[in-house]
Amino acid sequence: MGLAISFLLHLGVLAWAFVTIQSTPELRVAPEDVPISVAIITPSELVRLKQGDESAKEFEAKAKDRPSVDTSKNETKKPQQTAATPPPPPPPVAAEPPPPEPPKPEPAKVEPPKPEPPKPDPVEEKLAALAKEPPPPPEPAPGPTPEEKKALEEKLEADRKAEEAKKREEQRKAEEKARADAKAKALAKAKADAKAKADAKAKADAKAKADAKAKELSLAELAAQAIAKAPDDAQPKALLDKDPTKKGQQAAGTSAESKFTGKTAGTADGRDTVLSGPEINLLKGLIQGQLARCSRLPGGGGGADTPVVTVKWRLKPDGSLDGEPVIVGVQNTPLFKIASEASVRAVKDCSPFSLPADKYASWSSVEWDFDWPKILGLR
Repeated sequence: MGLAISFLLHLGVLAWAFVTIQSTPELRVAPEDVPISVAIITPSELVRLKQGDESAKEFEAKAKDRPSVDTSKNETKKPQQTAATPPPPPPPVAAEPPPPEPPKPEPAKVEPPKPEPPKPDPVEEKLAALAKEPPPPPEPAPGPTPEEKKALEEKLEADRKAEEAKKREEQRKAEEKARADAKAKALAKAKADAKAKADAKAKADAKAKADAKAKELSLAELAAQAIAKAPDDAQPKALLDKDPTKKGQQAAGTSAESKFTGKTAGTADGRDTVLSGPEINLLKGLIQGQLARCSRLPGGGGGADTPVVTVKWRLKPDGSLDGEPVIVGVQNTPLFKIASEASVRAVKDCSPFSLPADKYASWSSVEWDFDWPKILGLR
């Protein structure tokens, strides 16, 4: 019994092995790839490879025949079926029903091998990596050596000193120019001031000459008026006395008591100081015309009751006063005091008098009556 069971089991195993071997697909070995040599190139060589050589000739690349691979060696030999050795005949035993055969196991499904993905080209990968990588930063320039650094510092110091010297020179030139401009302006201003002063002086001199000429003309007109008014009175006054001493006194227009009389007629030097009638009237007219412009009473005076004031004064050859004017016959009344002060003030205001220089001996001493009512036109 045990032998039969063992026989059946061995038979089943052999059958399963046979079926499994028959259903197994043939194993095919892929041909071996030809090894490819890989060389690492730099980015500049890559650019040159891409650009190419303009003078190169075009060639068509021919595919190389791959060597055939003998796959017969890799084939798995099928096991040859051998005949089972017949077992020895069992001893006779009582026949028993055979046990049921165990279910045959289903053959395992063999999946086909997955196709291997194509191997990437290392050259293309290298090129792509180089294209993606940023260009390497430029190498920093080597620093200057101590000698170069010292030379650079000396050059910078020399440039700085040259720049400072240039600025100082420019400043000096600017200051010199400013001083020259100021000097030129001052000189021009001085010239302009001198010219203005000269012009003003010339104008003042011209005006003074014109005023003097106008004054002389005015005095001449006044003298002419005086001569016209008293032509008949001059001759009798000149002939009042034939005494030479009186002739000098009358010519000066003063009384015999006056100590300011001019030189008497018939002096030792032989000069005659006697003036003719027209000359006397001319001299009186000149003095009267000048005093008329300077005679003023404060507040209009005392009217017709204002007394007549007699004043004596001496004159220098240039017509200016020689000493203080003197009042003759002083009266202790308020009106006389006012009139006498106004008379002295008139003599001082009119000084210097414009009189003929060749007749100085006749007008060096003057005695004059200030008839204020007549001067004021009250009679």
